[in-house]
Amino acid sequence: MSDDFEDLLKRWLRDRAGNDRSALQALASNVAALPPRRRRGLSPLASAAVILVAIALGAFLLVPRFGSVGGSRDGTPMNGEAPTWNVELARCGASLATALDAFPMEHARDYRLHLPAMLLSPELDVDDPAFVVVYGEMQPFGGGGAAPPPGQTWAPRSLDPGHHDLCILVGADAATAELNIYANVDTTGMQAAVASTEPAASRVPPNLIPMWAVNIAGQLECDGPVARIGGEFPESFGGPDTLNNSADDALAVFLGPSNPFASIPTAGYTQLHAETHWASFAHLVDGRPKAIVLLTDTTEHGPGWQVAGLRACDASEFDPTVPLTFPVTIWTDQSGNRVSTGTIRSMPGPGHCGWDSVTWLGVEDNLYFRDPQDVMAEWTTTSFALNAQLPPSAIDSGYRSGGGSLWIDPGRDAYVVSADRVERWPRSSDPLIACM
Repeated sequence: MSDDFEDLLKRWLRDRAGNDRSALQALASNVAALPPRRRRGLSPLASAAVILVAIALGAFLLVPRFGSVGGSRDGTPMNGEAPTWNVELARCGASLATALDAFPMEHARDYRLHLPAMLLSPELDVDDPAFVVVYGEMQPFGGGGAAPPPGQTWAPRSLDPGHHDLCILVGADAATAELNIYANVDTTGMQAAVASTEPAASRVPPNLIPMWAVNIAGQLECDGPVARIGGEFPESFGGPDTLNNSADDALAVFLGPSNPFASIPTAGYTQLHAETHWASFAHLVDGRPKAIVLLTDTTEHGPGWQVAGLRACDASEFDPTVPLTFPVTIWTDQSGNRVSTGTIRSMPGPGHCGWDSVTWLGVEDNLYFRDPQDVMAEWTTTSFALNAQLPPSAIDSGYRSGGGSLWIDPGRDAYVVSADRVERWPRSSDPLIACM
């Protein structure tokens, strides 16, 4: 097959496929069935790909994840500086401002090891080294990375959720490497370290951050918003409280009595990922991750494992049979469905202020107290009553907990009605009360 005819054929296939994923998959599968060819220089079919990122710890930023000028081709720092890969970025029409991620691959043919969700891309099935750039926005070269036919323009398009455009350079010299552009790439299942048949010295350095350790909140499957506790590495990372012998030990210590975070399960964690220096564990509910704890032993504090990141769903989404690190009561609606703590929540008052004998009940923008010792009398106009009369103006909120139903007297107090009594919980005059 002549090169000119092959170029015409691939352009025709690309134009026929457009941006439709099923058509792209069919085209890629048909090409994959052809006899293997090792000639380099193929222009890209409009297939999709998945991308990983391995970024040096000293260079880690959220977006973009690059450091100062002077990095080496394999991604290791040079002279204490982090890699920026200026030539590679320029070849891909990207910059530090427009590129979301970038990383080298030892062999282009390993793309399915690093990128398990990538569709078949036979042009990458070569031994040459490769380099990937993930665009923060659309790739800058037009449809499929090529100019449209004369007199035509490429149709406007958008990226699917969790998808990005990619540039993959194939070749040892970035200045002359083959340029491949992929549109609307699914970025699910990214991995930074994979099994390799190469000598250990040629593998990805152990101090690189695996892609699955980046944006752990994005790996959660929450029914509602992600809870505002914890954070991502390195934003949430501080000095070590303790350094542990293993990731499992570090997790157990973190979930113990000294845990400073509210509303995460104390048990029921499954290991999601494990590499030489990184691990993550998830609290799964029906197979869906509801809390993820990231751990590492690659820190400036010396050998030993510690927590480096934590993100979680609302406490109402956890397994109800597992205790929480902080005793938050989850209410249900009249149908028995658990209600988000952003809507209604009750928990002990802060003990360091001497208010731990009080149950604080937050209902939307109002705060009520179960306060048998009148500790919160300064912030209320009525007092707690174990046996009260339900006023006719009270309205059933529909919330239930422990056999009690919550009634609200608008602008006044709350009442917890059970089979044997009615408790009055006085309303706080300051719903934003706090202590130092």
